[in-house]
Amino acid sequence: MVDRVGARRASIASDLLAACAIGAIPALHAAGHLEYWHVLALAFAAGAFEGPGRAARLALVPDLSARADLPLERTNGLARLAEHIVGSASATTAEECQPHLATPRTDTVAAQSSFAKQHDFDRLVAKLDAAATKLSEGKDADAVQKLVDFQTTLNALATAAKPKVDSAVAQALITEAQAVIDCINAIGPA
Repeated sequence: MVDRVGARRASIASDLLAACAIGAIPALHAAGHLEYWHVLALAFAAGAFEGPGRAARLALVPDLSARADLPLERTNGLARLAEHIVGSASATTAEECQPHLATPRTDTVAAQSSFAKQHDFDRLVAKLDAAATKLSEGKDADAVQKLVDFQTTLNALATAAKPKVDSAVAQALITEAQAVIDCINAIGPA
């Protein structure tokens, strides 16, 4: 695909398509039509556009090297270094973790129909809201504890003798909460 349409066009198109897929999640939520499968399908679509976009960006390196009048090896090395630095950067502030915390909340709301009882759903959303409040107050340990409570409650609901939430949904939400915990734990000292 990159060779047919050109690297620059492919890079721009893949980024726009991925942005549209991700942007559809809050749009569906605002319209009141968001369901858990929508989140999964749109996240898959966004991820599917990443491969061609990355290939297109890599195909641009030789042209950038020539424009910068740098040896191709050096430009390629700098491009890989930048990619690794950005990809492995850890959070330095609680504000950087807030968007990560929005993901399990949005997905929990989208999966509301997967819960057997409204009370269980409300309790889990309250735990996520409490974690967000603690994080914004700079109480990182308390935020982590609320997220661990969220995970523990989900696990108990999914593994009950008569499960009160779909186990696949519970596992996905537990994994998302763990990503937030990891983000918070990566925050360096102030």
